[in-house]
Amino acid sequence: MRRRPWMILFLGALTFGLLHLADEVSSLETFRALPADDQRPAPAFTLPDQDGAPVQLRDFQGKVVVVRFWVTW
Repeated sequence: MRRRPWMILFLGALTFGLLHLADEVSSLETFRALPADDQRPAPAFTLPDQDGAPVQLRDFQGKVVVVRFWVTW
């Protein structure tokens, strides 16, 4: 019977955390593209592809480019 208060406390904290997280996610604005007057070309850059070969942004001119990156602090 001694475990029951700890279980209730744990479940309450978990529920509070999940509700808080859901509130934060729902308050995020959806992504919107910039109006045409505010759009600027991206700066030139070169990144390695998945095989390590360099790829320049200008190679994809006129195409939609998605750059995925991961940062660890």
